[in-house]
Amino acid sequence: MISTDRKLFEKGSDVAIRMAEYGELFDELHVVVFSLKTHRLKEMRLSDKVLLYPTNALTKFDYVLNAYIIAKDIVKQNADGWVISTQDPFETGLVGYLMKKRMNIPFNIQMHGDFWSPYFKEESFLNRIRLKIGRITIPQADCIRVVSMRIKKSVKKYFNPNVPVVILPIAEFNDIQNRKIAFDLHKKYSQFDFIALMTSRLEQVKNIEMALAAFKKIVERHPGAGLLILGEGSRRSSLESLVAKLNLTKHVIFLGWQRDIVSYMKSANVFLNTSNHEGYCLTLIEAAQAKCPIITTDVGVIGEVLHEKNTLVCPVGDARCIESRLSIAIENKDKITKLGEEAFIDVISALPRKESYLKSYKKSITECI
Repeated sequence: MISTDRKLFEKGSDVAIRMAEYGELFDELHVVVFSLKTHRLKEMRLSDKVLLYPTNALTKFDYVLNAYIIAKDIVKQNADGWVISTQDPFETGLVGYLMKKRMNIPFNIQMHGDFWSPYFKEESFLNRIRLKIGRITIPQADCIRVVSMRIKKSVKKYFNPNVPVVILPIAEFNDIQNRKIAFDLHKKYSQFDFIALMTSRLEQVKNIEMALAAFKKIVERHPGAGLLILGEGSRRSSLESLVAKLNLTKHVIFLGWQRDIVSYMKSANVFLNTSNHEGYCLTLIEAAQAKCPIITTDVGVIGEVLHEKNTLVCPVGDARCIESRLSIAIENKDKITKLGEEAFIDVISALPRKESYLKSYKKSITECI
């Protein structure tokens, strides 16, 4: 497996625990992780069956070549029964593509993002290059795992319609519905009579600027409204400046990353998501498990488990709609509470059992052979 997630080297992290569980599905699981020498990571055994290898590249431009050399050396030790699985069709996908071409190894791509959203390529010049890489790697895949029907439709539309495409979202079995809250937001932030919650990377794709623009209008009519934003990212400083410019400093609070997001979700009035695009958007599923009513743009899993019968949905980029939905939530608390309960019922009934999920995960990779 070729990954970019350096948290794998943090024993006890959610991703490390998940990878150890995946390792039990195979005879061996070798994970090559994009990293720089300055990250100071060392090869390590995560579990009896899972080994981690940092690329220790001098620059990010060396990630692909270093990962390919490491992967090739691993496979040479025992040439039978391998599948190479990559975290995306882009930089990691190039490693899988090279392994297939040079060593004739079945090639699996895992796709967690809605890369064919028109917003993805507009985010950066690098993303436009990535889409060109995807046009090379995706047609060469022997099987593909995606996390939503939205992404499957894109793959079938733009690429080989005959390649097996399995829909399998990321699943976290953390029993959110039965966890007790450690605190109540309304007691902690008693200055607010209505609390909207966002948990998000502070990056362009999340379009938090739109959420702030909508919230500016909200507090003019509902001065007791507050917005709590959990997360970090490259845009935090500019977002804080925008909050000050909009005179929202008494209404918007940035809290960084928090470990106990369940207490936040269970005691907020609504969960707000304004992303331009998402592959799945696990936080929406987590909010539904916490019975937190959801206001979101039409991204990720919307249209599948979550839809307009259990969620307040807006078109991407529509600040007026977000403002309108927030007003509905403030003025119709009984209605919004019922939506949260309906989303909870639909999501809980759709979640797979852990054993079933792991079996499907293994199949999504091994059917490449």
